[in-house]
Amino acid sequence: MTKIISREGRRARTLIRVLAPMIRPSEMREIIEGLVESSDLEIVKFCLEVYPQKSVLCLTHALNKGNEEMIKSLLEYK
Repeated sequence: MTKIISREGRRARTLIRVLAPMIRPSEMREIIEGLVESSDLEIVKFCLEVYPQKSVLCLTHALNKGNEEMIKSLLEYK
């Protein structure tokens, strides 16, 4: 799913907006991690804005992986 989101750009925002309420926190975390790794931070920020369960996206998980960009994004939107 991360590859599709990265490739589709603007249309991905519509997909994320529609699917966000149905995506489990673990799935959204995987999507965000993949987007961070591909340096697609605009879409990461959008995911965090529209995702209804921000508090369960596991800042601890990001800290354990040492992913600075993901940590910054999660802290910004908590």
